[in-house]
Amino acid sequence: MTSGNQPTVVIVPGFRDHMPEHWQSLLAERLQQQG
Repeated sequence: MTSGNQPTVVIVPGFRDHMPEHWQSLLAERLQQQG
């Protein structure tokens, strides 16, 4: 845990080509939109 008791989120890219519909890609996009 960090000093503010907030969990650290780690996004690990997939082993293969980029897929826009992959859940990790969708999550990364949503997190970027939220700042």
